[in-house]
Amino acid sequence: MGAVFADCFSSSYAEARSKFLEAARAAGASLQSFRNAHRGPNGEELAADAAYLGDSRAPKLLVMISGTHGVESLCGSGIQRGWLSAREFDALPSSCAVLFIHCINPFGAAWRRRVNEDNVDLNRNFVDHGRPRFENPHYDELHDLLLPRGAEQPVHLQSDAGIGRFRRRYGESAFQIAILGQYSHANGLNFGGHRPVWSARVIDRLIDEHCRDRRHLATMDLHTGLGYFGHGLVGIANDPDSPGASLARAWYGPAMTTFAEAGEQAGYPDYSNFIDGLLMRAFIKRLPAVNVVAAGIEFGTFAIERVLAAEIGDLWLHNNPQAPPALAERVRREMLAVYYPATLDWQEMVWRRARQAIRQTLRGLAAL
Repeated sequence: MGAVFADCFSSSYAEARSKFLEAARAAGASLQSFRNAHRGPNGEELAADAAYLGDSRAPKLLVMISGTHGVESLCGSGIQRGWLSAREFDALPSSCAVLFIHCINPFGAAWRRRVNEDNVDLNRNFVDHGRPRFENPHYDELHDLLLPRGAEQPVHLQSDAGIGRFRRRYGESAFQIAILGQYSHANGLNFGGHRPVWSARVIDRLIDEHCRDRRHLATMDLHTGLGYFGHGLVGIANDPDSPGASLARAWYGPAMTTFAEAGEQAGYPDYSNFIDGLLMRAFIKRLPAVNVVAAGIEFGTFAIERVLAAEIGDLWLHNNPQAPPALAERVRREMLAVYYPATLDWQEMVWRRARQAIRQTLRGLAAL
């Protein structure tokens, strides 16, 4: 196992893509590539890649996704490559197939951003854009505090007086809701977009081509940044009382939560507004005739204050592209550090937990 997990992770998007494609070809997977119109920091091609393993008519499908939040893709890509390199597919039940979606947000992966080329958080973009958008008035007030005009460097989350007054006035729950997502400021934090972005259109195409004729489908959307260091928590986007949630509880046990329940427990009464835009929810909404367990796994890294500070720095850099090169590199380096601790202990913890969760998912699908 050590040789597998030590080699499957990468230090850049270009390396991750090369390793994934090599492993997918070696496994005999059928491949599709979707080129993004933008280029990486070294002029490299950007693309989302899909690899399919198993019978094309298998009634049950696992969809394993990396890079929804671009910079987090180095973890997800490592898990995908590790699963292929370890030949876990040799034990794939005949009734099940696996669709890998690799680096669905390649721009964010290459440029060390969570968001895409439009500054859109892909995990807020899967709403019905024809309906009135969710309003987040607390964010409207917070936006100018996060991006003060003329600031020569990012605000300091702990020492900034304006942000401190906001948190004391409204409370921590309101602050957390304010920064979860918004649809009013295109240059702001966790912007959900006003139309389906390129990555969302790729997801819709893959759903049409690979998912509609299944009886049962499970997702495993791979994320980092939230929770205890190296700990992997499975969360599902299904409604808590739905058949999909009941299946997930049986598959994953107590090491699982529903996003709706997690929001309620954290005191976020408006959390359901954010669940609707999740990528995982797209499979539920687009596939009403399919029994979907919309799951993801979040691997913890560092304290939430450090992670949020890195996001604010990244947002500042996006709005100040002429920043001094040394400062820009420091911001990008911190974004990578908080979402991808490139240490063997963290990587081994992630690999072991991901392998377990994937086995639980396939075992659950096979039993249906």
